[in-house]
Amino acid sequence: MTTFRTFRKTASLKARVLTEKDYHRRNGFIKTLEGAVAFVPGDYLLRGVKNEEWSVAYQPFQETYERISEHDEEGFALYQTNEIRLAYQVLETFMVKITNGDVLRGKRGDYLVKSGEKTWITDRDIFECTYEAVSC
Repeated sequence: MTTFRTFRKTASLKARVLTEKDYHRRNGFIKTLEGAVAFVPGDYLLRGVKNEEWSVAYQPFQETYERISEHDEEGFALYQTNEIRLAYQVLETFMVKITNGDVLRGKRGDYLVKSGEKTWITDRDIFECTYEAVSC
């Protein structure tokens, strides 16, 4: 039986809005650590603690993240979330089909993370240095 635990993301991240120019330059895909994920202009490009990148649709990002700095010369600002997430460490390689139909691939020890209807994979080392368990 898979038992998800509750976590809070403690690290801030950099983010900016993706543009039409980004869409054409990247052919509509962000190369994440877990696989290529489609995006549309207006979504957010996020960069994590190890400069890993991923995208989040505009509305969910606006609802769950708060800007905590001014924009830099590249258009990035720091953001933080207080949203509680569910996560489970998977002890074998695995794949997950996400909402838009893209497939992510996790390595042994990576975490499967859920928030509302959204599911994604986070690299083990990144997860363990950017999330903390929430006690009930």
